[in-house]
Amino acid sequence: MSIRLLVSEDLAKIESIQAVSPQASQWNASDYRGLLNHSGRGWVATANPPLPEELLGFIFIRHAADEMEILNLAVLPAYRRQGIARELLNASLLWTAADGVRAVWLEVRASNSSAISFYQSRGFRAAGSRPHYYSQPAEDALLLTTAIP
Repeated sequence: MSIRLLVSEDLAKIESIQAVSPQASQWNASDYRGLLNHSGRGWVATANPPLPEELLGFIFIRHAADEMEILNLAVLPAYRRQGIARELLNASLLWTAADGVRAVWLEVRASNSSAISFYQSRGFRAAGSRPHYYSQPAEDALLLTTAIP
């Protein structure tokens, strides 16, 4: 597996990964494109050697001042639990540390125990909740954060 920066040509594939990841935020390509032109950045995981134009997963973040927000992280179902999400998160955290980020934030569905466990294993802790944050289906979000040394 290889990790590289996300480019606008990846956005259709990102939407495909979201489509089979109902627990992920369901952004559209124009939302990502707008963020790429401003404070957004992303990384994608590809097979090594590369499969024909297939992305295995992605992470997309937004950066403001000394904080980063993880907007979305998803991996194709067939490739989950193989360390891809960990490597994507690591890529984003390496970039943030080099860019002066001091804190990372994210929201996760309150029912997504796998994601909550994953983030907690990477040093994130609960910092609050956002009632009725998600729709389709309606659900609260758990707000998680970690400090960057």
